[in-house]
Amino acid sequence: MIYYDLEELFMKSVRKIVNEDKEKYSNIKVIEKELMKMYLEWVTKSNEELDGFTPLEYAKIVEKSGNLYDYVEYMLSTGRDVSDIITDRVVAREDAVEFIKKLLKSNEPEVLKYAFTILFEIGGDELTDVCIQLIADGETNADKISACYEFLAYDNEDAVEKILNVMYNVSEEAQFIFTDILSNYKDNENIFMWLTTMLYRGENLAELAEMFGRYGDKKAINIINSYVLDKDLNYSEFIELRNAVERLGGEFCYAKDFSEDEYYKLIVERNKEKENDNT
Repeated sequence: MIYYDLEELFMKSVRKIVNEDKEKYSNIKVIEKELMKMYLEWVTKSNEELDGFTPLEYAKIVEKSGNLYDYVEYMLSTGRDVSDIITDRVVAREDAVEFIKKLLKSNEPEVLKYAFTILFEIGGDELTDVCIQLIADGETNADKISACYEFLAYDNEDAVEKILNVMYNVSEEAQFIFTDILSNYKDNENIFMWLTTMLYRGENLAELAEMFGRYGDKKAINIINSYVLDKDLNYSEFIELRNAVERLGGEFCYAKDFSEDEYYKLIVERNKEKENDNT
């Protein structure tokens, strides 16, 4: 089956209309104003390059032939846009989410962008479940993690209990990502427990300090102070944890000589260079 670029065919149609009446379409604003009208006429008009089928009919043929997934993947992998006509067929499918899951196996940025765009359009519990499952399965692709984070971390209360229900069954790496997501929600003792658990694991302390500050529970002040007193921290970790305590409105009860810390030395050196530049 030949995979036609419907977006290109539409623009070809627009160019033809503009060239046939250059006087009318000499102003780009006129073209923009009538573009939707051109599109609505084009999708229902027989197209010679589509063997006489209309674009809408062609989209149905692609789907009924069982080639819809291959068509979408081909368009994206060759740097083309997937027409809204095709996307509408994807979204309307009963197995739309399963269809998109196949696309999510890719690591190509454009394929992932398209897949998440469609998932966000579908929305609801299905999208929440897909994002949680991706992280739970140990996904490492930064684009996928970022997209899932954005959907799960904000205004998605349904995600909280679903995440908490899987926390004991996932890797420590996934637990950390989930804890980061959960830190955006307030007043949940289970979330606070996971934040405390992450703290005593002693990894990624700078990020964890941000999580505590974001969560905003003042109980963390004493916990962080107690933790700091018992640990040998580097200067960067020390500063981040101190900032977290101060962000929570507490007093940081800790002092340490960092004169031999490499990161501290680098900061001091940079400050000296700035002072010299200003003199």
